[in-house]
Amino acid sequence: MPWPRFYCLLLCAIAFPLAGESGRPVALADLATAVGAQLWMDPWRGVALLQTPNRTLSVDLQTGVALADGEQELQLQPFKSSSTGPQLSQEDYTRLKDWFSLTAPGKPLVPPAPLEVIPRSDPHRRVQVIVLDAGHGGSDPGSLGRHEFGGQSVVLREKDLTLAVVLEAEQLLRAKYPDRNIILTRNSDTYPTLEERVKLAHAQNLGPHDSILFLSVHFNASLNPKASGLEFWYVPHDYDREVIATKDVPESVFPVLNLMVDQEFKKESMELAKNLATSLAQELGDSQIQRGLKENPWFVVRMARMPAVLAELGFITNPDDAYRLQNPAYLKQLARGLYIGLSSFIQKYEDLP
Repeated sequence: MPWPRFYCLLLCAIAFPLAGESGRPVALADLATAVGAQLWMDPWRGVALLQTPNRTLSVDLQTGVALADGEQELQLQPFKSSSTGPQLSQEDYTRLKDWFSLTAPGKPLVPPAPLEVIPRSDPHRRVQVIVLDAGHGGSDPGSLGRHEFGGQSVVLREKDLTLAVVLEAEQLLRAKYPDRNIILTRNSDTYPTLEERVKLAHAQNLGPHDSILFLSVHFNASLNPKASGLEFWYVPHDYDREVIATKDVPESVFPVLNLMVDQEFKKESMELAKNLATSLAQELGDSQIQRGLKENPWFVVRMARMPAVLAELGFITNPDDAYRLQNPAYLKQLARGLYIGLSSFIQKYEDLP
């Protein structure tokens, strides 16, 4: 989730007594001293980074997941806490010490089998802000759908549908989370630019354990009138971007820390999209086609420095979708599906019982 102001501790070349006895855990600071590395630790996120002129290793102290030279993921044994700081196993100490001794990157630490980053369990973290973005608005109507229902001509405008769904979702979220900030990029027929929508999200004040989510609501259109269903988009996993401020971290470690946070945002965006797709499928039953989760660097999802999803809630150009979309009760179903998906994600993220 959003990267707070980075509080770090630099441990330079200070002599620490090494735990050389076989089988005993070794302080991470001892490893840094043994390989001549600088050690940075973020007390809020439980993340450590060791850096030498040739090597960089970032470690999630809560899960043991590490990132070697900004590319290769590996799993270390669980860390132990002590008065000298985090401690790693003697086995991990030995292999990491050998790896740091290499003069150039290239030799893997572990077999190249992919490892998924394990979600961290932090009882203090909290989603404090939810930004709901009703797509289009004002002079930008978005997609238009013209249909004949019961002998009457009906015109659906995307901007009206997105606002109706967002306003309903807002009410549900405010009722469930009265102590949290539910932010709308627009609450009437106005048009904030894409830049203004993202800027509004970035301007929210967050505490050291606070996080923020961004959900943009849209409706689809196609030249093929048979195209139908719901889609959920998030930034591609291989799309490089900056998600932390350079002023918050030392220049030498910025690339690795930025990569770690960006990977976290991307994973959480995908998880949020999954929750939204699942909840809407349950809410709507068989009345809607699920077109699945998709990746694309749409402006609002790629520029948002937070977990962000763009939801396409049906095709205005499809007669069956449009027939449902003209019904206010169906729009409330869509809003409820989004609300349940957001709530489900928040509960999992915060580790609530």
